[in-house]
Amino acid sequence: GKSLPEARGIHVMCTSNGSPYLNWQTRIMYRTFLDVQPGSDMLHFTRLLHRRTDDELMAEVPTVRVDSLHAPCDRSKAEKIITLHSTPYTLHPKL
Repeated sequence: GKSLPEARGIHVMCTSNGSPYLNWQTRIMYRTFLDVQPGSDMLHFTRLLHRRTDDELMAEVPTVRVDSLHAPCDRSKAEKIITLHSTPYTLHPKL
């Protein structure tokens, strides 16, 4: 059979619903990535944003926005539960 292509570095990914707390965590993660990236195997960083609208980090952190399955996740106080439910959908179209 066919062999897999040779791996070329690490692509760091994180998921987010755009909430203030997750944006704070993502900023720290991305800045740390930029600090350690030179000379390391970490080559790429992508944040998967699962909500129906852009947020403040779109211009600051490399982001792919994927519409959530549930419109309430953009405004609900129960975002964390809905976000966990939507995470597999967020990753599936990109793989």
